[in-house]
Amino acid sequence: MGLETLIHGTGPLGYLGISLHGGNPSHGGNSIGSSAGFESYGYLKNSKNLFHVFKDSELSLYESGDELKFYGYNLPVEPLISFQGREHAALSGMAHFNYANAAGMKKKIAGVVGRISGLICPNLKFRFKPEVILNCGKLCLFEDDPDYGGVAYRTRQHISRFHLGITGSLFQGINSGTVDRMAGNPGKVLLGIGLLATGAYIGRATYRYIHAEPVNKPSEEANKSGCWEKSKVLGKGAFWCAVALTTIFLNTL
Repeated sequence: MGLETLIHGTGPLGYLGISLHGGNPSHGGNSIGSSAGFESYGYLKNSKNLFHVFKDSELSLYESGDELKFYGYNLPVEPLISFQGREHAALSGMAHFNYANAAGMKKKIAGVVGRISGLICPNLKFRFKPEVILNCGKLCLFEDDPDYGGVAYRTRQHISRFHLGITGSLFQGINSGTVDRMAGNPGKVLLGIGLLATGAYIGRATYRYIHAEPVNKPSEEANKSGCWEKSKVLGKGAFWCAVALTTIFLNTL
């Protein structure tokens, strides 16, 4: 729907909390945030009472060709943002296991387990109408994050969960300006249609696979033993479990 998409990466507890309650700046700089995964007190101090997100289209202001200069390196823009979200999720996971304050073998374990726990959490994606993010002057919801050289925002305002994922797209995107906004952002609109079509195709293919008749029908003995019926029940259970998990993860698309 031509909305701005701002990314936030966090670990398991942060992912759950933000999904339920939205982005709360009062939690910025706490013991399980990504800033606590750095071995530097400066980042923890600088993120107190702030909620951070990575930018969307305004990145074009900082591009040099197809690359972005970041901490002295020229990097592709889109992979950079995705990577940064994943990196902060991993750092948040490490903070869950007190990585910064651990030592020796405990530090190594905290680093490995923490990174894995963070990386299994998808990026949270917040949807906003462009007018509250771009060219809004003093009325802007976000300000540039000075620690990230122009690729991130920060805010002291609470961000409702109704800005997240598909829910956010519907709540923020359906209004009197929807058609004009979509017409002005054809690339975003086509990408969104492609993602939805891909998701629908995968869901349909999975459903048809589960309900397809087996090529070799089970023997009478197998039917009597109930093994085939149990496998069908298990297959349907796995399908609905996949649907439930997909619904959760769609909130981050």
